[in-house]
Amino acid sequence: MINLQSISDYKLDEFRTMSFSLQDKITQTAKGGLTTDLFDPKNEYDLGNGYKVELLGYYPDFSGLENGEPQTKSSVPNNPAFLFNMISPNYPEGEVIFTAIRQTLEPPGEAEYKMKLSGVTTRNVTALTVRKDLTLWTIGIGGVIFMIGVIQGSYWNHRRFWLQNLNGNLLIAGHTNKNWYGLKREIVDIVKNTSIPTPIDQQEEKKTDKGEKNVKLSANK
Repeated sequence: MINLQSISDYKLDEFRTMSFSLQDKITQTAKGGLTTDLFDPKNEYDLGNGYKVELLGYYPDFSGLENGEPQTKSSVPNNPAFLFNMISPNYPEGEVIFTAIRQTLEPPGEAEYKMKLSGVTTRNVTALTVRKDLTLWTIGIGGVIFMIGVIQGSYWNHRRFWLQNLNGNLLIAGHTNKNWYGLKREIVDIVKNTSIPTPIDQQEEKKTDKGEKNVKLSANK
């Protein structure tokens, strides 16, 4: 048995894609462009004419640097950041650059090229989180056992009889949780046509004795 618990959320203008252009810093000319899917980015983008961009690192929810390493808080692209390696005919080994929203970091030394943000697409998102509860079956079994106990206690009569041979005398007694009169009738039917006298209901005997005592006290007054 599985219990499905859902939690819904709605978000406007979530980042979907980001577009960059590879530009020469001096001439400001674009050598090519790329668009990266923020949920499924590629590792490499071929811009043609000997220009290529490698994605060395992607941080969807950039939260800062820790010991010189970029960190991300989650996999949701709230604040995307990228570590690019820009390969060109002049730099076949590439130039590394770290690009985030309103932030660009370069290693020591002046890079000839840069990655300029050229466009962003967004989307409205409705998120539905489904949780599976694997312990519900234990609660169901416990509830079934509880209901069986309730039915037994409420609708079934629990009756017990005792027989004892004491010095040649046969003693009979009985107990039930409800329907005392039904129990008395059954005992009367059992001892009928035998020498065993009908057992006395001790509860009624106490009530009778108490009533007689009250009558005597009233008479004395």
